[in-house]
Amino acid sequence: FTILLAAGFFFSKDGIHTSLILGVVFLLLTSLVVFRLALREFQDRLLFGIAAGVLSVTEPRLVWVAVSGMETTLFIALALSMVYFYRECKPLLLGTVSGLALWTRPEALLMIAVLLLDALYHSSIRRPEPIKQGKHRMPSPGPFRWLRRSLITLLPIAGAYAGFNL
Repeated sequence: FTILLAAGFFFSKDGIHTSLILGVVFLLLTSLVVFRLALREFQDRLLFGIAAGVLSVTEPRLVWVAVSGMETTLFIALALSMVYFYRECKPLLLGTVSGLALWTRPEALLMIAVLLLDALYHSSIRRPEPIKQGKHRMPSPGPFRWLRRSLITLLPIAGAYAGFNL
């Protein structure tokens, strides 16, 4: 978020307005990700997707966070994107978004751990057959195969984060 604020100084010397604009942009992005997640989870029922997106963009606490000038809406958008790309089995996007979320806030490690625990649960304990729902699918019984690519993508970004903080 700080890097984005610094880049905003090429367009405006007013950091407050830049942070407000970024907050609103990331709130709208959050709403779009919520819309896509709802479509995915409710078998492409457009009304559910629209309702979820509208509810997220009008939720008073999220609106307050968006105009607070902090990185919270960016982190929320990235964390929800992590869930979306995990559910869609898109390893490169999952790894990239996870790394960006880590750069935004270190609490992203908790979300990464939750997703890894979910993959462990689905591969070791539950062992479901892949569920096909239209064009959507659940992770297969061996999710660690595709998650390896996510981790390979995440590790250099996380290493850069660790190096930057040293």
